[in-house]
Amino acid sequence: MAPVRSLRDTLTGEYKANPNFVWGAITYRFSSVFYLPRDATFDIREGVLHFDRMTTLHRTWLLEPCKAHLSSDAMVCLDEWLRNYLYNKVRARFNDDLETYRQMVGSDPQMRAGLFGQTRLGS
Repeated sequence: MAPVRSLRDTLTGEYKANPNFVWGAITYRFSSVFYLPRDATFDIREGVLHFDRMTTLHRTWLLEPCKAHLSSDAMVCLDEWLRNYLYNKVRARFNDDLETYRQMVGSDPQMRAGLFGQTRLGS
């Protein structure tokens, strides 16, 4: 099990994390966290999964398990990013896809302007 921490305040909807951390999580800058976008279908808030806080628990110990699943593309990313965290390496093909994703997100004006209350964050 790895805990997921919400990035936004539940009442105001504002980011409660440092904007540079949020941007770093979205663009895969930190090996210890995996960004999870909001998903209204499963009532999942935008957050990050923390690999550095993984532990083993019996399912019955969980108070409120949340039924959700990742798409197959997201599972590939999660698998590769967990491999990166554990072994400090990813497959070459994933590195190419990751760089394409970073460029796509970095060039998206909606992601870069106003989303975090700043006009431009460091990449």
